[in-house]
Amino acid sequence: MHGVNPKLVSTSHRIGRVLLAALVLASTASAALAAQPQPTTIEPDTQPESVPATPTPQPPDAQPDSPTPGNAAPPTLPPLVMGDAAPRIAPEKWINGAPIEAFEPGRVYLVEFWATWCEPCRDSIPLLVRLQKRYKDALTVVGVSVWEKTTREFSLPDDIFIDRVRRFVDDRREAMAFTVAYDGVEGEMASTWMAAARRVSIPSVFIVDQAGRIAWIGNPHQPPGEMESVLGQVIDKTWDIAQGAEALRLREETTRKGNALAKKFTQAMEKHDFREVERLTDEMITLDAARFGQVAAVNLEILLTQTRETDKAYAFARRVSAGPLASNPNALNDMAWTIVTAHGVERRDTDLALSLARTACDLSLHQDGRILDTLARVHAERGEFKEAYEAATQAVAQLPADTPETTREEISSRQEQYRVRAGVGPR
Repeated sequence: MHGVNPKLVSTSHRIGRVLLAALVLASTASAALAAQPQPTTIEPDTQPESVPATPTPQPPDAQPDSPTPGNAAPPTLPPLVMGDAAPRIAPEKWINGAPIEAFEPGRVYLVEFWATWCEPCRDSIPLLVRLQKRYKDALTVVGVSVWEKTTREFSLPDDIFIDRVRRFVDDRREAMAFTVAYDGVEGEMASTWMAAARRVSIPSVFIVDQAGRIAWIGNPHQPPGEMESVLGQVIDKTWDIAQGAEALRLREETTRKGNALAKKFTQAMEKHDFREVERLTDEMITLDAARFGQVAAVNLEILLTQTRETDKAYAFARRVSAGPLASNPNALNDMAWTIVTAHGVERRDTDLALSLARTACDLSLHQDGRILDTLARVHAERGEFKEAYEAATQAVAQLPADTPETTREEISSRQEQYRVRAGVGPR
């Protein structure tokens, strides 16, 4: 976890993966954080097994230290920005759907760059299908495979990669009900689109409006819902490209500042400079509460267990939960969990923990099993085992299907413990 002392983080199953995203170095910028693992973006030489569990999209103006072998090096091209005319669509091979010779005036195009090895790219397939069906009369979705040849595959012949893409699409012919193309190992579109737009991670989406202009550039997953919202406005002809470009510029500026703060935060944790951690926590939350909100639990635990400033710790939790983190269920949840589970806490403020957990549940519409599990734990700490059992039962029911079995077993085990302590008969 980039220098975080594991002894300081008893909340590891709550925030460990968040720290991985929130404390990344500037070369691996993170974005909005999420309660459950969300699709991330992947650099071209990354393999699926090494992908962090939380979103870590690269800033659009970042450049890799060196081109990935087997992929086109970024050319010297004018930057491609929102409002520019879209480059020509010229893949090496069309794999699925009718070839597109040119952008049709009056029609909108959503061009996503992806790769078969990219797990979050796979996660975006259902969304692309839904959008194609929803806007079938106005929209053409195009998935362009790029960066298929990773660093680890540098010695392999180029022709195997188009076969890989074909097999991938053939295996999902019904699921991938949109146009698909292969850009080649050193494809034109990787240069004229991705490199020109300074995109160094996938999936990356370009929305082309009815006039053939780049209306939006971004990640289909982050911020959640943004791409779909922009697409609807582009189709309705209500999208303001200039405003969108300015919003993107400001976001990139915030991301760069956040990257620098995250690097300093990591260094402070490595040095056990807890005063600096405290200062940076406030600065990070003020800058971007959505991205950095969950580091509040780290600072809270330090104040409770390392510097032993209990009153200060709870004052901090009350301040940020009433201020910048008031609408951040994940941050509230992690602080509640820290209060009732961190080792070495002199006094547990279970009233505060209960308030935080209840608010987190309300904000997540009581549909997040992880947050409901925290509420159950808080009730148990207060000796309210009937309420704990009820919350734990809801937690088990709300766990997503892909929840790791060990996590499911842990929560189910606590549910059973609460049931016994509550004197409730088995269901």
